[in-house]
Amino acid sequence: MVKDPKLAGCLIATIPLHGRSVPLRIDPDGPDLETSLVIAQTVGKTLEVLEAEASAIAADHLLERYNNDWRSVYEANGDGTYREVDGPLLTKTEFQQTNGLVSASVTGAMVQFCFDDADLFGGHSIFVQSFDGLPMKDADVSLFG
Repeated sequence: MVKDPKLAGCLIATIPLHGRSVPLRIDPDGPDLETSLVIAQTVGKTLEVLEAEASAIAADHLLERYNNDWRSVYEANGDGTYREVDGPLLTKTEFQQTNGLVSASVTGAMVQFCFDDADLFGGHSIFVQSFDGLPMKDADVSLFG
């Protein structure tokens, strides 16, 4: 764990996951660094399990939206016309396998996981946030970007 060169007062760690490195940013969000560090240690030790849990939460919130609203897109032809292109209908398991964890962060007691959308949502990032730390009982899911 080192000081984050981009954000004053924050720390950053790199956690190995599935043969790659995932950054974990820790922001005490005030004077209580101890709370953030305890949560961050748990995230670091159990990242594979938490990734699966956060991915399942994202699928529960977004899979139907993808299959019904985002799966069909219009692509431009060379002559200025457009054609409709349908992506595949996905199952929950396929949805989870498609989206990869990009980063994790702990801000105070909030835990956030950021997933790449694999272009399912037009390049928007998928965020799963638990404002009450771990476990993620009442997590919020959003698209950004």
